[in-house]
Amino acid sequence: MHALTLDWRHRRGYSLQRAVANPFAAAVEQAVDGNPTVDQVRSRHEAFRSACTLGVMTCSAAQLDDPALAAWVRSRGVSVEVVSIEQLDFAISAGIRPAHIVVQGSESAAAPLRRAANIGVGGYVIGSAGQAAVLATAVTRRTPIVVDVTDDDGALEHAIRRTSPLELVGVRMRLVGGRVSHLGEATSAVMATMADVRLRHGILMTRLNLADVEMRGLTPGLVARSAAAIEDAVDESCARHRFPRPIVVLSPPTNPTRP
Repeated sequence: MHALTLDWRHRRGYSLQRAVANPFAAAVEQAVDGNPTVDQVRSRHEAFRSACTLGVMTCSAAQLDDPALAAWVRSRGVSVEVVSIEQLDFAISAGIRPAHIVVQGSESAAAPLRRAANIGVGGYVIGSAGQAAVLATAVTRRTPIVVDVTDDDGALEHAIRRTSPLELVGVRMRLVGGRVSHLGEATSAVMATMADVRLRHGILMTRLNLADVEMRGLTPGLVARSAAAIEDAVDESCARHRFPRPIVVLSPPTNPTRP
């Protein structure tokens, strides 16, 4: 299978949003608006984990509005992604352990990163060199980070150069619109980046994160089919690059306008 080339060293300014597609777009167009039930979320998570080796799904803080769903997330230790102080505080108030919270950095606001560092959250997603610099000054212990390479603005290069206290553990790509067939290409692109970093810098990353995946209206069957596409791309990439199988994380969109 032909893979998209993700060259973060020479293609700065090129937005992968134009090339990488949301595999669930067709289903989303037919989806009915509304918050998912506990059964819907549980069935999607189980379908993904069953079809994708070392595959996990996260939840957004917005999904914790449903007390029953929040209880299920707590009981299963599902990671919750937040993008603001309000979402961070909301997740804590819903009983989510800090170790199970992942904070996405925002270029316009350093406060969420500093607040998260004080609480001791489990991980961070960094999308720019500026965010990485802010986080590095806020934390006092070894801190795992995943770098979002969608917009390719130098965040990965910065994270590679900085050895402490930030620990580069994975790469994220956000998915925007398009066809199911592009999911495998997105996975291959991220795997190629991880393999290149290992070859050039000796850093072995263990997390492959596909984000902004619209979950509304998805059946377990469609989740399983999409997970199989990811699985095939991971298998091919691991063999091609002689790369250990990473954990594959699938993340829904986060909504910064609501907790």
